[in-house]
Amino acid sequence: MNFFQAIQSGFTNYTNFKGRAIRSEHNYWFLFAVIIGAISESFDSIVDYNEHYYFNPISNVSQVVLFLPGVAVMVRRFHDINKSGWNYFWCLTVIGVIPVCYWLFLKEGNEDKNLYGENILNRSHDILEKNNDFDNISKLEKLASLKERGHITDEEYNSKKKELL
Repeated sequence: MNFFQAIQSGFTNYTNFKGRAIRSEHNYWFLFAVIIGAISESFDSIVDYNEHYYFNPISNVSQVVLFLPGVAVMVRRFHDINKSGWNYFWCLTVIGVIPVCYWLFLKEGNEDKNLYGENILNRSHDILEKNNDFDNISKLEKLASLKERGHITDEEYNSKKKELL
């Protein structure tokens, strides 16, 4: 999953706390949230709200908008490694930050199906295979047209057809 797909997935699944999110989805979402946070903080510092130190409207709005999708991505990321989203509360202990960061940012997800669903990477492989089926259909159509025009023989057509099917 690339950066923009991760952002799109984060916003489209902002209330989805079921299923799984692969490591790249979580890490790109986190990077996006950091970038938006830095940009909004810089805009707030340009405006300079001296009289109200705690009043940073652009930053506050961006944090509110990104909070729920971020939690959803994090919970789905825990599901990818076959752990409950409640494991995030290990961060409340000082030593618990280390395993939580490892689980969220570094650990690979389960390759097989787990308690929380199928591996997303396996599903994308299935989608690619389905796309290959469409490619094979278009190749068969081209072969049929070549056969109809007399550019290839029936034997050549049948052998290529067996290869594609």
